[in-house]
Amino acid sequence: MLMLKKVEHQLPFPRLLKDNNNTARWLNRIEQNSLLRLFERYGRTRDIAIIKILLNTGIRIKELCNLKWKHVILFNRKGDLEVNYGKGNKSRSIPLNKSARIAFESLGYHANVGSDNRIFLGQRGPLTPRGIQLMLKRVLNKSELSDISPHDLRHSFCKNLVDSGVSLEKIAILAGHESLDTTRIYCHPSYADLSEAVNRISEEE
Repeated sequence: MLMLKKVEHQLPFPRLLKDNNNTARWLNRIEQNSLLRLFERYGRTRDIAIIKILLNTGIRIKELCNLKWKHVILFNRKGDLEVNYGKGNKSRSIPLNKSARIAFESLGYHANVGSDNRIFLGQRGPLTPRGIQLMLKRVLNKSELSDISPHDLRHSFCKNLVDSGVSLEKIAILAGHESLDTTRIYCHPSYADLSEAVNRISEEE
């Protein structure tokens, strides 16, 4: 358990450990929930939405910074996000789950439907990848955890899909991977995965 700095209460937040066998790093579900609670306590509405969108869409922070309201379409129980990425102005469509839809609504979707304006703004204009990194660091400084990067949230999205049994082909399309080899890194079991596996066959409860 980590102690929050200069606050009265403790926030359960396991330290993120890097698995030497993995080339990607992600947060497990407990860590993701703890991160969200941390932002709900210390982050702005915009910042909370950014964390939720990164965890539920897996988009890169540069892609997030380039989002305009016209790229988001929300309906009652579904939604779609158009993401432009890579060379040649490639694009992909990401279905939005309920968590992502609520995040966009909290940012003022209904007042900006179809607008050509950027969604994420900073004090001096459109938010930049560096701005997101600094925002994340600022909130994380409220705890003793400081080594999470925005890209770790993209990895967490992909790992969540793998753990839920989603095929590599679907994950590759959602993440914008050009090769399945990139997607396969999320299939490599972490130490936590191995621990869960052996615990399943334990005779002791």
